[in-house]
Amino acid sequence: MNWTTGYTNTCSVKTERSMTEAERQSLRQRIAADKAAAEVERAKCQAKAATLAASIWKVAPLPLQIIYIS
Repeated sequence: MNWTTGYTNTCSVKTERSMTEAERQSLRQRIAADKAAAEVERAKCQAKAATLAASIWKVAPLPLQIIYIS
């Protein structure tokens, strides 16, 4: 785990060929669960960023003169 960024990685000394079918299936399930959790976290971050951007946009002053319209 990288304590600065929070990045974690699960690795295995075994190659997929040396794993049993049950171990391969377990690894695939863990990878799928990790990907789903990452997608949920990404969606939360994007929603938070969208909310912040909308609030900034809402209170942003309009430009006094828009050159390309004038």
